[in-house]
Amino acid sequence: MAKKPKSGAKQQLQTAIDQYRQGDYAAAERFCRQLIKKGGARDGRAWLLLGAVLRDAQRSAEAEVCFRKVIALAPANADACANLGLCCADRGRLDEGIDWQRKALAMAPQHNGALLNLGTLLFQADRYDEARQVFERAEKNGRSSAVVR
Repeated sequence: MAKKPKSGAKQQLQTAIDQYRQGDYAAAERFCRQLIKKGGARDGRAWLLLGAVLRDAQRSAEAEVCFRKVIALAPANADACANLGLCCADRGRLDEGIDWQRKALAMAPQHNGALLNLGTLLFQADRYDEARQVFERAEKNGRSSAVVR
């Protein structure tokens, strides 16, 4: 059976993902913003990717707005919560960042990134015993080799 061709929006989102993975943040941002402008403003995927692009480009304040938009559209989006937590931490709000990681884990208890992010943020907040417990949990879950974002 032949593969169904991708719609224009799906194709554009995939192009943005490809650009992001190649480290071309300007191109990825441009594609995301075009998608959002064309009516994808209600589609959390473009906002989520735009937030990731902006955060990786060291633009955490702008990324935070994107992740909050995703959460407004889809309150149970664990990825948006975890990424929002990182933006909060980037901006010196460690306790808020920790809270967002916990929210992500409440939605998705096996979320690799949120689990390791939580341990890292707890460590940065000098909450070493809690951080150790989280890292032990990650190791038990087989998540010790996951990349911390």
